[in-house]
Amino acid sequence: MPSDKNRLYLALYARGGPGYYWALLVGPKKEKETTMGKRYHAKLNTFQWVYDEVDTRMAATHVILIRVLAAKVKNMDRLESIMRSIPVRAEVPGWTCRAWVEEAYRKLQGDGKAIGSCPHWETLSETGAVKKTEEHRYDGKAPEGQFDTSKVATWSMADGQELIP
Repeated sequence: MPSDKNRLYLALYARGGPGYYWALLVGPKKEKETTMGKRYHAKLNTFQWVYDEVDTRMAATHVILIRVLAAKVKNMDRLESIMRSIPVRAEVPGWTCRAWVEEAYRKLQGDGKAIGSCPHWETLSETGAVKKTEEHRYDGKAPEGQFDTSKVATWSMADGQELIP
């Protein structure tokens, strides 16, 4: 498989309160400051959950906390078809954007054609956030200069290491 394939990331964003806002991102392997990707997620829009698919910068923003590299994208058309097929389940008590991301990821993983090999959801969803929380990446308690906040913290599941601290 060519090494320049798009990548699928789990992305965690800051929100007004405890926890994170969850989304899936797709972007190229090689990035510059102007590189664009696509964000897939469910969002609360005027008290109603809706599916949202939007072009977005892959560079750091004030709300993205971390990206966890999950897999290479093998078939972008298939990936988008699967993403668009995941319903918003507003009628389910306690349903959130995290539940939408989990369902989409599991469906992509089970499909076997949209993305390459990837970790189990439980491993993916706990890896980067826990590590960065322990290092105080998000709460302002890290020593000054420990993190380059002009870049998005990125963890690679395949390599088991940070690509960008």
